[in-house]
Amino acid sequence: MKRLLFAIVCVLSSMLVSAQTISAKEKAVVRLQLINFCKDMNQQLPAQVDEITTLNSIAFINWTMLSTYTVDMDSSDVSAEDMALFKSCMHDGLKEMAQKMLASGSYQVTRSKFRAFMKVVGLKFRATYKDVYSNFMFSVLLDYTDF
Repeated sequence: MKRLLFAIVCVLSSMLVSAQTISAKEKAVVRLQLINFCKDMNQQLPAQVDEITTLNSIAFINWTMLSTYTVDMDSSDVSAEDMALFKSCMHDGLKEMAQKMLASGSYQVTRSKFRAFMKVVGLKFRATYKDVYSNFMFSVLLDYTDF
């Protein structure tokens, strides 16, 4: 699911990376496509990501791709230190996955061009994690500097 989300953004950005600037019309087209992609994906959610993680929703707001996950655990049982470690691991894992996909995929866009696209439009990825009781655990944010 995370790979699918990233892949759609790569495909859309590959159409636009030939220039350092993106026209308002091109930006509006990409924005609309990402909004429609989220609507379509939400009809298929929730979806089990792994043994303990469920993707509940995705949205595209203000050039941020938002995803909300539920982790099958009670966050009140986790120390602040362990939660910080969990968050760090999730950030590093998402960053590594995105970089590997960009490097190994056939998206017709280089890492530097994708990074430039993200910077020009202000695109970010935010994953928010909640526990089984819907208590906020943490959010992970990726922006162009992570690529």
